[in-house]
Amino acid sequence: MFALAEMSRMYAYGGCDVVVLRKNRPPQDFPHGSGEALFREGATVELDGSDVWLLDANGQRSEVCVPGAILAKNGSGQRVTLGAEVRGKIGEKVAGQCDGVSFELDNRCLWGFARADPYEHSGWCVSEYSIASFNGRIANPTSLAVRQINDSRAWPETVEAYEAMMDPAAAHPVCFTYDSDRESVRFIFYRVCFGMLHSFLPDEWAKAGPGGALPSIEQVAAAEMLPVGKGDPAREYYLHVSTVYPAVAAGSVQGAHAELLHGLTSTTLACADTWLVRLLHPSNGIPNRPDRSCDYGS
Repeated sequence: MFALAEMSRMYAYGGCDVVVLRKNRPPQDFPHGSGEALFREGATVELDGSDVWLLDANGQRSEVCVPGAILAKNGSGQRVTLGAEVRGKIGEKVAGQCDGVSFELDNRCLWGFARADPYEHSGWCVSEYSIASFNGRIANPTSLAVRQINDSRAWPETVEAYEAMMDPAAAHPVCFTYDSDRESVRFIFYRVCFGMLHSFLPDEWAKAGPGGALPSIEQVAAAEMLPVGKGDPAREYYLHVSTVYPAVAAGSVQGAHAELLHGLTSTTLACADTWLVRLLHPSNGIPNRPDRSCDYGS
């Protein structure tokens, strides 16, 4: 799950070439009928905890299990045969209930979901293409497919343009299987394309360790002058940092983690006056109200 959440970094990484494949095969062309919807009229499912299992022709559990499909009350082995209301189309909502247990899931094929949206309107494809294009990582920019994608819309060069592109009310809207993903990708473009250069210098992590010197006024001033990607360096953002222990096979990372937190805190304290003047801090819900009581702790 961590890798999935951070996958967008690959499209901005200088050591990763991105090959854009615009055309996809429709489910009906998948080999050996693997593109057919799994949940269709006459199919039987078994309710187990919060999961829904698809049963095979012998009434045994198949390899298809949809986790988290059961709503509120857990299932305990109830079996439901799907009726004619299930159209057998990928992406449709399939719902049912038995003995007070309700479930709801999105229909899928053996490959999972297969969307019919064009590449340039498919949410995650659009987000990944925007990042790769912005960072010059596309390996086949002269191919006909990429030229057609480039001509399909104005691709974002700023955070504002990216956010406008992701607006569901945009002239050329971007589509997601789960609309909640729209919130997930909203800040990805800023996070992986612009980073934190407007707040921290690269060497501040080491200098602000335990017993180390705080960033000087000159360093902070230099950090403020650094260009932020290809966007507008005058744009300002309030930064919230949340850290967790990294996964390790053996040993302790508490010391390194504490040092990192100390470095973040020291750097934040050193920048406090600057951020207060620029109003980059919580204002208790009152816009543009300086508040020197805001917490700069870790």
